[in-house]
This record gives sequence, structure tokens and C-alpha cells, in this order.
Amino acid sequence: MQWRNCCELSERHQIFSLVAKQRLIFGQISFAYPSNPQKKVLDNASFFFPAGETSYIVGSSGSGKSTLGNILLKFYEARSGQITIDGHDIRSLDSTWLRRRITLVQQQSVLFNETIHRNIALGKHTRSTDYEISEAVTMADLEQTLASMANGINTMIDANGKCLSGGQQQRIILARARLCDAPILILDEATSALDQQSRAKVNNMIRKWRKGKTTIIITHDVTQILNMEYVYVMKDGVVVEEGYRGKLLEDKSGVFAAFMPAEETIYPQPPQIPVVLSSILPLPPSKQRQSRWSTYLGQTSQSSTGTFINFSKPRPLIIRGSVAMTRNPKKCD
Repeated sequence: MQWRNCCELSERHQIFSLVAKQRLIFGQISFAYPSNPQKKVLDNASFFFPAGETSYIVGSSGSGKSTLGNILLKFYEARSGQITIDGHDIRSLDSTWLRRRITLVQQQSVLFNETIHRNIALGKHTRSTDYEISEAVTMADLEQTLASMANGINTMIDANGKCLSGGQQQRIILARARLCDAPILILDEATSALDQQSRAKVNNMIRKWRKGKTTIIITHDVTQILNMEYVYVMKDGVVVEEGYRGKLLEDKSGVFAAFMPAEETIYPQPPQIPVVLSSILPLPPSKQRQSRWSTYLGQTSQSSTGTFINFSKPRPLIIRGSVAMTRNPKKCD
């Protein structure tokens, strides 16, 4: 029995080392819900989420963006395609183990008939300190809400938070996610019930918290996305556009531009970074998007300043001088 336990621990440690960086690749995923197998929610969709970076998914209702989290957590299995974490197929990973390392925060998440403190503390499997709870409350901008309650953080709430506003509910769920601090985080319209000012404040706190951690944010509010942040645009289960926000806004007739308010202006382009193929891994997060696709798809070309990636059909392609940068969603592991 002792030998068996040692083997199990060794195997778990080996799997953990395989997914230590949390680089996510969705390769040509197709999916339809069992209740309507004829309608594809995802149709040959591919995504690359670099380790330690924040990426956005934008799309109208029914575009398939929210289905990605359910498939990643193995609540459903894709009809075709493959999802890997650091090259390891999620089908080979234990579901419980996987779900402890990926947090999915949906627009309407579960609250319990407990105190607010207890609802937040449920985000961690071990006992939380007062400092950890306080840090989570601050990140979720929940302090003012608690100050307005007679019992503060020890206030009892109804099941599913019926006595709270939508924004207050979402803040508690975000505080729980902060306490959990999973290696991979998916926020699916997690701040949709907040007003614009509060949403901007919370999003900035999330950026600070998730710096250097793999994060996927699904949203309809494209005004909260920074110019240098990477965006996938979905329509009818297909990725129809992808690129940095500032670059996507240049196409005023594009799908992404249609999500912008009328008064929104075009922002400067993000800086371009050359890909030196001789660099030694691990690369800084800003280079992962280029290095991953160069390994599998790219062909090199020489210039006076170094070796760069040359793609035959890049999408999108941003070129300045001899520097090319792209991320092609059509090919995956």
C-alpha cells in the first residue's frame, strides 16, 4: 500500500510538471450540445492562449464563446479537435485535479446561504487567513459594500444571493476567485453587472493580480480591453477575427469594430517585437505568440537585424520594416 501511494504521488508530480506553464491550445475544436446535435456551437475553432498572458474573447450572444470554458473543464467533450495544456491532452488529465487548477467565473455563479466571509473562503481548500480574505475583498472592490452592512463581512446572505444586487454578487464571486488564485482563470462576463466606472476599476485590479498568469476574459464590453491586449472575435462558432485591439480597430468595417461605441476612437498600434529564433526558452510572455507558431508553421527569413518569421498566409499580420508578428489560429498541435 505504501509503495502504491508513492507511485501515485510520483505520477501526480510528473503531470504537474507537464502543465507547469499553463499554455493553452484549442486545436480545431468542433462541438454541439447533446440537446441539439445538429447545431454546431463551435465549428473548427482554434485558439492559442500563451502562458502568463491575458487574452480576450469577444462575440455576440450565441457565438460559442462561453462554451470554451465548459469544454476545458471537461463538463462536455469536443466532437473533434484537441485541447492541450503545455502539450498535454486534457483527456489524459484527472477531471478533479484539472478543475482545482482552473477557475471559471461565470456571469451568474453560485452563492450559498452563509456569511459573505464564508462564501469567499470557499474559494480555498485550506483555511484562509484574515489577510488573504482582506486582499480578496480589496481586489473585488467589495469594501464599500461591506461597510454599508451592519455585520460587514459576517452578514448572512440568502442562497444565490437574492438579497444582493447583481454587482454585489459578482464582486463576492470575484473575491472567491482571487482567494483561489488558480493558475488558469476564465472570466465569463464576470463584471457585466457592474457600472462602467466600477468595471474599469475592478478590471485594473484583475490585471494587477493576474500579471504573469494565464487568463482568458470573455466579454461584450470591448471598451475595457487595452490596445496592447490580444482579442479573438467569434461569430457563429467560428473565429472571424483576431489580433491586438488597436490593430483590429483600424478596420472600421470589421466585426470587432462593430462592438465599439460610436464615440470610441482609434488607438495607437501596439509595439512590434522581432522574433529571434535562436533565443533560449523560456521566452518572455510577449514573445510566446510568435515563437509558438514559428515552431509549427513558420519559415525563417534573414534580415540585417536578425532572423524573423515569415508566414505564407498570416492572420493578422503586422509588419514594420523587417519585423513580422502574427498568430495563426488555423494550425495547432
